[in-house]
Amino acid sequence: MEQNIRLYSALVIVNTAKGASEEEAKAIVKSIIGENSGEIVKENVMGKRMLAYPIKKQQEGFYYEIFFNAKPEAIIKIDRQFQINTNILRSIISKEKKAI
Repeated sequence: MEQNIRLYSALVIVNTAKGASEEEAKAIVKSIIGENSGEIVKENVMGKRMLAYPIKKQQEGFYYEIFFNAKPEAIIKIDRQFQINTNILRSIISKEKKAI
């Protein structure tokens, strides 16, 4: 029925300096995707890691990879919310070619 829905993956680095725990970091990402009609398929918690270079004066971040289904027009909104959220240091969203 829904032919526009596609599979995407997002890699998000969450700022740990503000005291955000692993669960809070996951909740931030999931809420942004959920608010924009995204359906989570799979998640991969990569944990706290050192950054290759400082981002916003931070040396480490919590890495979280998530696979989700969403409409193409929702990706613009999701990406924008990732960018303006002060808890998120970096994010990248890519379209997946195969189903998981």
